[in-house]
Amino acid sequence: MRKTAALDEGGTQVQGCFVFTVPDGLSERPSTKVFRDPFGPYLLTRVASALSADGFEVTKVQRGRACDAGFTVRLGRLVVEVALFVRRSASAAECGLLTWCHGPFLRRVWRRPLEKHESDEWNRVSAAIEGVLREDLRDLNLVSVLRLTRKQAERRWAGGR
Repeated sequence: MRKTAALDEGGTQVQGCFVFTVPDGLSERPSTKVFRDPFGPYLLTRVASALSADGFEVTKVQRGRACDAGFTVRLGRLVVEVALFVRRSASAAECGLLTWCHGPFLRRVWRRPLEKHESDEWNRVSAAIEGVLREDLRDLNLVSVLRLTRKQAERRWAGGR
C-alpha cells in the first residue's frame, strides 16, 4: 500500500510546504563554511516563537541532521513536524520550509491516511505558519512566499527555482 499521509479522506492534498527567498543583505552569510547555515535556526526560532504566542504547543528549535533546523507542533495526539532548508545563491538565501503530519502510532503502522479533522488541524498549523511568514517576518523582506503541496515544493526545490 502506498503512503498517503498527505491526503485527507476526500483525497485533497494539504499545502504544508513553503518556498521563499531572503535577500542576502538581511540573511547574514556565515564567515566560514559551515555544515548547516546558522540563518536556519534563527529564522525558525522566530517562526516557532510566533506560533507559541498564537497558542500552539511547540518544541525548542534544534539544528537538523538532514535540514538546517526543525521543531515540532503538538496538537494532542497529532504531531506536525517542521523543517527548514536554506540554500545560498549569489544574492539571496533560498528557503524551503516543509511540514508533515503524523497521528497515533497504529495509524502509521497501518499506513492509513489522515482523517478529515486531522488534515484540518494540519492546515490550521500551515495557515498559521503562512501568516507568520507574510506578516510577522516583514522585517526580513521575504520575497515570493509560496504555499505549496509537498510534490510542488519538491519539484520547485529540485529544479533550483
